[in-house]
Amino acid sequence: LIYYAQIHLNQLEYDEKRELARTITINLLDFIYFPSSKYEQIVKLNKNNRFVKNEELELVVIELPKFNEKNILECNTKEEWITYLKGNNNKLIEKIKNQNKYIKNLDYLLEKYWKEEKME
Repeated sequence: LIYYAQIHLNQLEYDEKRELARTITINLLDFIYFPSSKYEQIVKLNKNNRFVKNEELELVVIELPKFNEKNILECNTKEEWITYLKGNNNKLIEKIKNQNKYIKNLDYLLEKYWKEEKME
């Protein structure tokens, strides 16, 4: 919430006449927070002042422990990303990287970064 609030407040400081942009945060949790069995929750916050509209306050929460990887043929793009970020099924991740050029590129960049990382 602190990160979300900072992004939203920066818009207020930018220009008083500017219309606020909708800001959505995607929050990946490696623990279970909500009692529901669904892995994805959309949380909308109630406004608390005249500067904020309800439709501008949205948090998407993805609880990784609740997400079950599917067969690669059954995955949609969002599920491919969650599988990659969860990182516990290497065979499926390799298949996803061959199928999704964006995930493949990100994986390459991360690998390159860690190879070139120097301890100071």
